Amino acid sequence: MRKYQLSLLTIMLFSIIFLASCNYDSTRASRIREADIDGILNHSTEIVDQSKDWISTGHEGDNPSIYPVDYADINNLKIGLDDQYLYIKLTMNGTFPEVVSDFPAFEGDPLNSFGFNIGLDNDNNNRTGCISDGGTDSIIGWGFHSENGRVSIYSQYFAGPTGIETPEQARYQNNVFGVEIQFGGPGHDYFTMAIPLSPLLIAKGQEITINSWAESASNRYMHASFDVLCPESLSFSYASLACPIKFRLGEEIIIK
Repeated sequence: MRKYQLSLLTIMLFSIIFLASCNYDSTRASRIREADIDGILNHSTEIVDQSKDWISTGHEGDNPSIYPVDYADINNLKIGLDDQYLYIKLTMNGTFPEVVSDFPAFEGDPLNSFGFNIGLDNDNNNRTGCISDGGTDSIIGWGFHSENGRVSIYSQYFAGPTGIETPEQARYQNNVFGVEIQFGGPGHDYFTMAIPLSPLLIAKGQEITINSWAESASNRYMHASFDVLCPESLSFSYASLACPIKFRLGEEIIIK
């Protein structure tokens, strides 16, 4: 089931499309400051990951061992919202490469990209929504890759499951939108993004389930490094490569 979801980031990595959402105030977006978002996130949900917990996916074409990539090792994820945006801040245990020469190599195999995905299951039912993506109602992605000697950033989200499982590109009605508000990224150990609430169909006080993971590709492997966000108190499933995390949006809580 998860195999298609894992490949979603890789497929979109080199086909970045930036479209404008018509359902939010772009004037307000230009006024939002990083400090404003941090103020909201400091009183929202924080999910703490275990350190150095990379895994091998076991899939064909992926790294059969583990490349210990510190910037692909999740430290924590903060999620909050107001009446218009969902705010996400991901902090890693290492600094993202700022230039191509910063990409590390392991066993003579240089890394060339990083990606983070978070799937939102709005009704906490993995048999509704997009079944191939674990029952998600939307997927949000952010990352970067080496392109023509530069580090290129991309962002995207998919919402509105169609009930179509294949082809993969047809799974969501709203396929790709550029994320307008972003902070951090290359040269930092974190990134922050804001996504309009309207296409996600979520609201403050709603209980949802998320699955999140970070991955890095190399010249040799599609998934050279892979880390699933999974607090020590929860259970990770190797069968689905997932760690479902349920919480109430807007709740001030730390999940460890």
